[in-house]
Amino acid sequence: MKRIALISLTLIAIFILIEIYAPSRPRPLSYPFEDRNMFFGLTQLKSNSDLEDATHLNVSWVSMQPIVVWCLIEKEPGKYDWNMLDSTVKKIQRINLDCCPVLYPITIPEERKDEVLNMIKAEGATAFLHSNLAAELKLYPHGESLKKWKKFVKALAERYDGDGIKDMPGLRFPIRYWHLLEEYPETWLGPDIDLVYLSILKATWEGLTSADPEAKIVLMGLAGNYARFFAYIDGYIKDEDAGVWMGVKYTRSQISENPKVKKLKQMYEHILAAGKEYFDVVDIHLYEEKITFTPGKIKWLLSKMKEYKYTKPVWCIEGGGPFKIPTGTSPKHGDPYFGYYTDKENSEYVIKIHVIAAALGIERMHWALKGTPKDSYWDGPWWVMALKSSEGARKPSYYTFKLLVEKLQGFTEVSNLSSENLQLYMFKTPKGTVYIAWSNNIGTYNLTNIFGNTSLKLTKIFTEEQSDYNTNETIANAYNIELSETPVFIEP
Repeated sequence: MKRIALISLTLIAIFILIEIYAPSRPRPLSYPFEDRNMFFGLTQLKSNSDLEDATHLNVSWVSMQPIVVWCLIEKEPGKYDWNMLDSTVKKIQRINLDCCPVLYPITIPEERKDEVLNMIKAEGATAFLHSNLAAELKLYPHGESLKKWKKFVKALAERYDGDGIKDMPGLRFPIRYWHLLEEYPETWLGPDIDLVYLSILKATWEGLTSADPEAKIVLMGLAGNYARFFAYIDGYIKDEDAGVWMGVKYTRSQISENPKVKKLKQMYEHILAAGKEYFDVVDIHLYEEKITFTPGKIKWLLSKMKEYKYTKPVWCIEGGGPFKIPTGTSPKHGDPYFGYYTDKENSEYVIKIHVIAAALGIERMHWALKGTPKDSYWDGPWWVMALKSSEGARKPSYYTFKLLVEKLQGFTEVSNLSSENLQLYMFKTPKGTVYIAWSNNIGTYNLTNIFGNTSLKLTKIFTEEQSDYNTNETIANAYNIELSETPVFIEP
């Protein structure tokens, strides 16, 4: 017995010495956003004032940031310049936001590098990627470069996975979600977008998950105009204005037989069907000319996943409205057919798009914080749809967005209680139940069937320019509620 006790004490002593003198084990960082409602998000927080506004608005995440351009980070094989990425991640994590970087797997042939870089400098990266030359050069990973891309994304995931090994110094929590290319169709992938994208998707998944088994891939987002056409073709949008293309109104059959639309629809559906093992989240872009388009776009995407026998979370990494051009302008983007932008409708769309998206199960919803510069590639609607002007002035939609987040933050349940003439949605939140209502038929509504014969608190949204955030609340009886196309919050 004494011998057994002596052996036991010796083993205990050895274990204690190992714990004291062995190199400390890395401590994995926890991902604090796993079980939270992450619905409200912004994009492209570039300046300190943008970061302050994101804090003021109390959002949960930021999309399309940082932008990861392969050829700018790995300028020489195996040598990575993480400085810009690290700086952006630190800024975002400092205010406790989750981020969803977008990956651009661009590699420039060495013999054309100076030419391409000069073109990018002169035209801008976005304009260059939309050029015919970009597709001809095959800037995407293929052949041997596909293996190099896989090695790069493995190193990328290792730096930001929070496992304590080769992590970015100062990393506060892991980056879990990686957005592979921003928007379908990415024309620089060439004529066979589906085949090229699927090969990159598989390599990206293998590279990311080999370093971080918890890494998630967000599929490139379906562009809002093509989402409209696809949903219209398959009957999920009834509004015939969904057939408008460059100022001309086409019938459902004309749109469905258009060779370009037909091929793009087939290729996107192929990506959804064949790539399902290699992505975790589906992204749809909701830039809306008319609110009547929004439900059909989302329902079409959900129906496709059901058709292919799977279900995955759906995010909107780009969204906004109304997608209309400013009066008196002739930009490259936007269609005068749908009328012209107003601040009032911008505020109304902030509510309507978020509410409809939430009711149909969208898990994360983006809105742009700041308008694009007026001399940029993304002109027209992108100047004006954001919560702030391109110069940084807060618009009525900024305060409406703040009100929306305050009312619905952390909601756990959404119900659509709408009828023919009334749009009515119920949200259950940690603070209580909140309703949002509007109607295109302006008038007085009796809502005693919902609320009983009681008094209600109504909070109006912000539709006119103002200098501060002061909510407009009134008391009304449930049998006498004034409603219009401008949404109102209703609380018992």
